[in-house]
Amino acid sequence: MLRPILDGMYLDEIDKATVRRVVARARTNATRRRDLTAMSVVMDFAAEHSMCARNVVVDYDRRRIRETRLPPVLPTDTEVDRFADACPQMLGWLVRLLEHTGMRLEEAATLTWRQVDMPRRAIMLERTKNQQARSIEINDAAAAVLRAVTRHTMSPWVFWHGQESPKPYGKASQRLAGIRKANGIGWPTHMLRHLYAIRELRAGRSLYRIKAQLGHSSIAVTEIYLAHLTPEEAERARAVSG
Repeated sequence: MLRPILDGMYLDEIDKATVRRVVARARTNATRRRDLTAMSVVMDFAAEHSMCARNVVVDYDRRRIRETRLPPVLPTDTEVDRFADACPQMLGWLVRLLEHTGMRLEEAATLTWRQVDMPRRAIMLERTKNQQARSIEINDAAAAVLRAVTRHTMSPWVFWHGQESPKPYGKASQRLAGIRKANGIGWPTHMLRHLYAIRELRAGRSLYRIKAQLGHSSIAVTEIYLAHLTPEEAERARAVSG
């Protein structure tokens, strides 16, 4: 993702101006934090092995990257249906799984059948954004999606393309973005994750259970969804244990 900025540069040429360009290229605060973390890990290693003088990324004040806030209007059921229906069948199933599990797109796009435990109604994720394994609950709607998906005998992936040589959707984000644009859908695919969380909280699920389902690093991240709940719903979400 950072090649347009970093390609052709030596490690000791990366300076504060380079870091500012990296921050400026991202569209969301989550992406800015991810890019800075990735750069910092590499620069720490380089500094420890005398490949550069120091890690300049640590000088950037991350407090300037404000906490993400959700837009006031969520996708409607009609819009979600239109999005899924506009997709090729396999991508349509992928969209539906995102809607009913709150998984990140990259997690669902690379999902394998080995990770799916239908008897236990769980999806086991080993490599996540936070580098921590977690279990995803499969509700009735998600189970119906997984049962509907056409399995390929030669594909370990749940969502695949290419009949003779099946492959996962390596560029699912770009393909879905193109479909949204062509059908006048203004919100990003990631909004399905937020929609799932808010639906579940409104239905009476615990804030801490949703945190575990989504794999948030702290409860403070999950609490942004409370703004879309009534005071009574928010109080219940904080109080219930499951």
